[in-house]
Amino acid sequence: MTKRRTLAGLRDSVGVVTDTIFVRHLQHGGICWEQCESPEPEAEAKPNRYKVGRKSAFDPVASRAVIDAHGGSLTKANMNEVAAIIKCSPRTAWTWWKQLKNNDL
Repeated sequence: MTKRRTLAGLRDSVGVVTDTIFVRHLQHGGICWEQCESPEPEAEAKPNRYKVGRKSAFDPVASRAVIDAHGGSLTKANMNEVAAIIKCSPRTAWTWWKQLKNNDL
């Protein structure tokens, strides 16, 4: 009902015109849908339920120590060795190096 929702004539369970309705499987047998009340929002019931991405493994202190031990900067010559020590890919090592430089860590 998204494109023509205003023309669809939808009404909520109390008869008020709306652009959103809620349906559920029929409660007393059959294979069909019936209109129902709005469900309780799960976001309030379960805070922090959804997590976006995974936690970064970036440790600025450890990364800085490894880079300092390899001349104080990340270069193409030492990037594979630094990445192996801090257990990340060379691309991730470059990203972390940029974070260290930009944030003066």
